[in-house]
Amino acid sequence: MTESTQECTLAEQFFSQFEEHCDSPYEPDMLRKKRLKAWDHLLEIGLPDANDEAFRYVRLDPLFTLNLEKAEACEIKRESLYPHILPEAKGSFLVFANGAFRPELSDISGLKDIVIMPLTQASRAYSSLLQGTWAKSLKEEVDPFVSLNNACHHEGLLLCIPPNKKLESHIQFHHIYDIDHPSWTMPRAQIALGKSSEAVFVDTSSGAYVNLFDNRYIDFILEDNATCAYSQYLHNSEAHHFSALRANLKRDAKFTMTSVVDAAFSRKSIRVQMAGENGHASLNGVNMLSGTKEGHIHVVVDHQEPHCSSMQLFKNVLHDSSRSSFEGKIWVRQKAQKTEAYQLNNNLILNSSAEALSKPNLEIFADDVKASHGATSGQLDKEQLFYLRTRGLSEDVARACLIQGFCQEVVNLMPNQTMRERAHELVISLYGTTRLSNKIN
Repeated sequence: MTESTQECTLAEQFFSQFEEHCDSPYEPDMLRKKRLKAWDHLLEIGLPDANDEAFRYVRLDPLFTLNLEKAEACEIKRESLYPHILPEAKGSFLVFANGAFRPELSDISGLKDIVIMPLTQASRAYSSLLQGTWAKSLKEEVDPFVSLNNACHHEGLLLCIPPNKKLESHIQFHHIYDIDHPSWTMPRAQIALGKSSEAVFVDTSSGAYVNLFDNRYIDFILEDNATCAYSQYLHNSEAHHFSALRANLKRDAKFTMTSVVDAAFSRKSIRVQMAGENGHASLNGVNMLSGTKEGHIHVVVDHQEPHCSSMQLFKNVLHDSSRSSFEGKIWVRQKAQKTEAYQLNNNLILNSSAEALSKPNLEIFADDVKASHGATSGQLDKEQLFYLRTRGLSEDVARACLIQGFCQEVVNLMPNQTMRERAHELVISLYGTTRLSNKIN
């Protein structure tokens, strides 16, 4: 058996574990049909292997060898969640327990006039909105893990913000896990922001799990002049985290995404469509990798209309035998004149056995465009280290300062103050002087 055939067999065995979960006779007919179509679409686009550009650098064998079960509902007391709730999200937090949206654990007392409901209920009440969104996903989606979520997700969430609504409180999605055997979870959220609305979303996680495959999906639709900021914070996780974000921006809409990740394995799939004139997207992230951790990012920004702008900044800090990959594309269609689009991937390599792979690229069909892409990989700057040493800092402290400064450029972009502080503390805990001693060579 060739290596390619063996990989294909492993993938087929892995995905076969999910087939029975895409057909539930107890769900609304619309949702059931959507799941079955999504499964057919998954079979049509095929399973990822070493020849798939989007997964070329992603080691999937450790995941494919897991024998997983669907995570069951867990008993959680609401008061146990309070330490994890951000001060900015009091009265505006939404809880996913073992992958399923749990309204009874959530608190939406501070979210007046906002539509928030489980997808099973929303598939009846908001069928026209969801039908269009799901049909678009089934037609355009090329990521098999997104199609897997489309087919097998747990109880999902629909959140709609009406036009001209500007939320002062931040909306927190908190994922909590209570799992003691190999399991899979597939949280799902559909978010729609009405014309000229504004909102800030923060995504956090906590709990206990063993050999977890966590396959998340979040979809944003921004109507004209809507403004949305979304941050994801993931730390000290031993799970296999797959996270897909899709965003569709209409005229004058503004979308910002920032992620700070410290996980054993993570893959982030991002696709943003600039579907209206004068839209702006800012996409940023930092992976903090050590040991044998892996962090992978796949980004596509699709400029479909003129006068739009996008910025990408993704960073990786790597030491020990950690590994990262970045594959990003800026796609500028012929109609999208006056586009400004920039993409940058920076990798700070602290150990000779760490590996950073980068493939930024542009695909431009318009002739009036400002665009650039780039990638850097290197060690700590010796001149900067020397400068700090001459100011009285020890070598360990100087190294820690430079690493923290490298990360802080992204951390400081998080719109939630508490989240910025926690992310800063995480950077200190990972790259403070006591952790660096005998670690970097």
